[in-house]
Amino acid sequence: MTKTEFDPYLTGVEALHSSEIDARINELQPSVAYYGEIPDGAQTALRQNYPAIEVPDDGGITKYSVLVSGDLKTAKTVLIRSMSWSDHPGRGFEALREALIADPSSGLAVVGVSFPGAGFSSEPMTAKQKDELKSPRGFEYIGRQQWQAIEMALSNELRRATPELNSAQVNHKISEFEFVLAGHSQGASNSVGLFQSAPEDIHISSLGLVEDVAMEAQGWLKFRRAFLTRGSTKFPDYTAANPYNQYPELGPDWRATGLVKNVITRPASHVGAVVEAMRAGTDMDKVVRTMQERDVQSLAITLANGSLGLGSVDAAKAAAELFNRTSKLMHLSDSVLARTVVWDGHYHAAMENLANSQQTFRSFAR
Repeated sequence: MTKTEFDPYLTGVEALHSSEIDARINELQPSVAYYGEIPDGAQTALRQNYPAIEVPDDGGITKYSVLVSGDLKTAKTVLIRSMSWSDHPGRGFEALREALIADPSSGLAVVGVSFPGAGFSSEPMTAKQKDELKSPRGFEYIGRQQWQAIEMALSNELRRATPELNSAQVNHKISEFEFVLAGHSQGASNSVGLFQSAPEDIHISSLGLVEDVAMEAQGWLKFRRAFLTRGSTKFPDYTAANPYNQYPELGPDWRATGLVKNVITRPASHVGAVVEAMRAGTDMDKVVRTMQERDVQSLAITLANGSLGLGSVDAAKAAAELFNRTSKLMHLSDSVLARTVVWDGHYHAAMENLANSQQTFRSFAR
């Protein structure tokens, strides 16, 4: 019996060829702006670099990194992409992935925001951030800080793109954007935190939660064992067709970001408090509670899982069904809806494939 070759592409997704990627990157220049720290010796000719955005709290100052891709002057929709475990918007591959998701033809811009303590030489999480992660509100507090960094980056880039606008007009322009919050794995829970903490003048039209492992409560050992043994399954297959760790002009590769050192020196951001917040399994509860608190009348939620991934397909389906029943009981409009998407035969690492990521994240903005 012949062994079937693994297909790293989701159904209906076509491979992205190097020539297409090169053309896309050249088309975006100079519409890629990065606010954040840069390792010594990094060459980033294809993006504009600015200092990290500092957000203080009782425990210290967090330097947030933000990457803006796309033409904000013509953009109608802004997708906020939260980082999955250990990812960082200043890394070359993350910058490339976001730049490919941005779509000038449909007016889609993409903003990536870092997570405290994950990546480069950023400081560990503050005591306040750790405590808040352990609370029932989960990622909400960090999400509120991330919004400060996101809005500052958007304001700065809009002023550069539209110098004729004054500060009030820039703020009004931001309030006119449709925002989509989307992330994979840890980034999914972070997106829920951004939804909980969104400023009142921000209109969120869609939530895209990919491989959200926080749809059901899990035991301490089971949760960590799953990530260690299956979190990177088929990773080499998904990335084989990518220019992985190439395009240094968009940022350094993972070796320069000190991934292993980060995990050892900042465990709360990788295996500690952040994991505890995820394994509580209350992401959909947080979404429903936030909708009630804010009287949200329009929202599309997509729960996307690989059938062989870490996010439970059954838990996602149950969460979507519960959400839709609750929406009806709350007499919300028909534009409030949750749906599940299941990718047969795919694993947790499916979004490491550039073509999969591009099509999936763009679909949340349609």
